[in-house]
Amino acid sequence: AKGHQSSGCESLPSRTIPEVPTAPIQENGKVALVVDGEYFTRAVCGEVPDFNHINKALQHASRYVAEVFQMEVVGTWFCVDQKKVIQFLEESHVTGPPIINLKKLVTEQESGLLSHMAPTKSLGNFTARETGCVSLGRYLTQDGVFSTAIQGGVDVAMALHVANSCCSPHINQVVLLSGNDALAPALSPKNTRRPGMPPVRLCCVRMRKDSDFAPFLEDYPPIFLDQSSHDEGFRSVAFPAPVSYTHLRAHETPEHLVCRLLLEKKKNTHRNRK
Repeated sequence: AKGHQSSGCESLPSRTIPEVPTAPIQENGKVALVVDGEYFTRAVCGEVPDFNHINKALQHASRYVAEVFQMEVVGTWFCVDQKKVIQFLEESHVTGPPIINLKKLVTEQESGLLSHMAPTKSLGNFTARETGCVSLGRYLTQDGVFSTAIQGGVDVAMALHVANSCCSPHINQVVLLSGNDALAPALSPKNTRRPGMPPVRLCCVRMRKDSDFAPFLEDYPPIFLDQSSHDEGFRSVAFPAPVSYTHLRAHETPEHLVCRLLLEKKKNTHRNRK
């Protein structure tokens, strides 16, 4: 099971994403799409990010949300400032992931994703928000105890952005793209205080039934990125590029499958004991 504890998808082959449709969409307002960058990256690529792949997947997700609500998408990508992470690692002399790999990762994220969040570029309707903080943490492996950087504060910034977007007279709908339970309160109806503002909607991959998001999803089902379509009102909207762990599991080897099921059983047992 070693090497598959985070996602079970690290060595799975990349899935080809089709080209993004270019047909115009009837737009009747603006929808603020607030994206949890770490969550989306893991959902698309697992533990080995390919930012060119993530770029195209994000374009598809953006267009899908636009078609669901028939609105123009104004997106915000939230992530920890990776330059701060590298600086922290260098100054703290941590014994975790090699610095050179992180520097390469930052360069790839900038060239393959963040640099495209500008007018006339492929993700011109997005703005990157690098925020949060970095602290020292430790983790245990079979080879001993290692120190590493723990990233935090991004969920707080996202929750504030959701609340602010709900108050903006220029936004007609807010969609949160995340599966982080810490962000569940952001879906509370208390955020939609502006008259006529509909509830915040969730966009994600399929989740546990006991997720903290569950109480907020009874009347308004999530927009699942690992399903081929979504029903909104009397319309059914097709999604040509469902990308997620669940979809990638179609490529699992028997070893991957056994490893993942054992890990999920261990997590469920630990949760039941609590």
